[in-house]
Amino acid sequence: MSYELRADGLHVSIVIRNSDTVDQPVGLGFHPFFHSEAKSRLKFAADSVWLTDGHGLPTEKKSCEGEWDFSTGQALEELKLDNGFAGFAGQARLEQPGGLPDLTVEADRIFSHLVVFSQPEEGYVAIEPVTSMTDALNRPEIAGRGVHVLAPGQSLGGMIRFRADVSRRPAEG
Repeated sequence: MSYELRADGLHVSIVIRNSDTVDQPVGLGFHPFFHSEAKSRLKFAADSVWLTDGHGLPTEKKSCEGEWDFSTGQALEELKLDNGFAGFAGQARLEQPGGLPDLTVEADRIFSHLVVFSQPEEGYVAIEPVTSMTDALNRPEIAGRGVHVLAPGQSLGGMIRFRADVSRRPAEG
């Protein structure tokens, strides 16, 4: 893993290499937590969502429609989430109208899933680009679960970028 602070934000590269002598199943992800305000909104596009049980494990896959459609943004104020989204389009935006900078998370195509963990009463949200669904290694019967099998010597990796929009912040003075 490497972190690089650039003029346009934080770039995080994640690479895994199979140094074993047999094939290895792998999944990659990054699990950052961000402060969220009372009126924070989360916006991203995905095809489907996994409903979860009390342990956060997937139980049922549904289309991202109605309450699960985040394409135009949803307020996080009342949403307790611990869900994985498949068919993630690669960009999520956390809008913070109370004064914190808005945050854009962009992920390479390898990160085709997104986990969102939100606890509004605690004031945070995790926006987690990942390569596979939660518990993917234990669910071989699910097509498109995102597990990658690396042959000996093969590598897999990608980059996630974080950009804070400070242009709308009030001037100090």
